[in-house]
Amino acid sequence: MAMKSILFCLLLTVTLLTQAAPPPLIAVASNFRWVMVPLEHRFEQETGYKLRISYAASGLLAQQIRQGAPFELFISANPDYIEYLPTKKIRQKQVLAYGQLALMLSRSVSLPIDSRLNGLGRTSKIRHIVIANPDYAPFGEAALAILQGLQGWSQIKARLIYAENAAQTVHFIVSGAAQAGLVPYSLALNPALKTRVQTVLLAPALQPDLPQTAALLSSAGDVATQFYRFLGREASQTVLRQHGFTIERTTR
Repeated sequence: MAMKSILFCLLLTVTLLTQAAPPPLIAVASNFRWVMVPLEHRFEQETGYKLRISYAASGLLAQQIRQGAPFELFISANPDYIEYLPTKKIRQKQVLAYGQLALMLSRSVSLPIDSRLNGLGRTSKIRHIVIANPDYAPFGEAALAILQGLQGWSQIKARLIYAENAAQTVHFIVSGAAQAGLVPYSLALNPALKTRVQTVLLAPALQPDLPQTAALLSSAGDVATQFYRFLGREASQTVLRQHGFTIERTTR
């Protein structure tokens, strides 16, 4: 009986310590902000575990991880930022989906929406065109490359402004700070934006190759590991499709 009591106390202590541990800290590219809501909710329903999410541009998150930030999982909008990390910091990695870009216009701009961006630089109705900072945000880097390849680049360049990250590009357009922008399609599908902006998915020929990649870091505990596996499941891929990502590369 004494031995059973000791074992019971030990198990109870381990359980209480596990429950008392803070939720794992997950670094997530800002274009995932909208889709993380249902993913996080489903994971908590299935496991009972909560997560702590820190959103920012992928490049900034990678810098924080290199500097010792206590993240256990990193979801990057571009695998290059995972390759930027020391090998010893990465336990596993997987491509979750592929990101897509959309043109977003303020409702105050009465222009035909063109998935090929024809005439974007020629209209006087657009004073500012916003993209995410290409130095840190993969969607911003991809958007800049697309715009530089358009006719009228010199006019577009004169109107171009940078947001801190992909999520902030949407805020700039909704607030009126910019009248147009190239934004992640995953953020453009937020129902709250339906009456506030106009959006069109860019034509396949313009879509960038942006593998959305998750890296399980060497500091990951059991909960973060479970979430990493959860992200690779078919049910999670269905959620990603519903929120503007593709599971296969765009055919050009």
